Amino acid sequence: MKTNEAKNTETGINEVITDIRSLIALGWDKDAAIENVRKSTLGSKSWALVHLAVLVEAGQVEDLITSKCDCDANRENAKTSVKMGVKFARVDVGPSGKYMVDLASGEIFGIKAYGVVHRGHRFGTLETIREWDWSGYRARRACAKDSKKDSDSDYTLLLSA
Repeated sequence: MKTNEAKNTETGINEVITDIRSLIALGWDKDAAIENVRKSTLGSKSWALVHLAVLVEAGQVEDLITSKCDCDANRENAKTSVKMGVKFARVDVGPSGKYMVDLASGEIFGIKAYGVVHRGHRFGTLETIREWDWSGYRARRACAKDSKKDSDSDYTLLLSA
């Protein structure tokens, strides 16, 4: 059973993701949108979860565009949300689970089934999310040239969402 604090954190995280997505779609600069939304009362770990969710969504949209499957229905199913649990936060893509984040350590894992962590599929921590390519079926380490990408490219894909 979720506590009221966990429910409030989950709601806050998903509202922030939606706000950032909306401001970028309106043509706001990424940094201005994040600074405008950052005025909310989320903690640092919650901000890291927001950052992970935005990167996963940008990667999924990039993959859709690359494979020329970026219709409205697929874009809608690429939207991310975060659901808080007692030990783990679940990062969902569309209606499906994709990643689980250990709230104590910040480690990011794949899933075996919805709500069941797969400790064999580890994708770094919340501090190392920039070192991973979040597009495709599952994350993989980014190439050296990809890690030097302009940080705006992660967010510009959301403009057309």
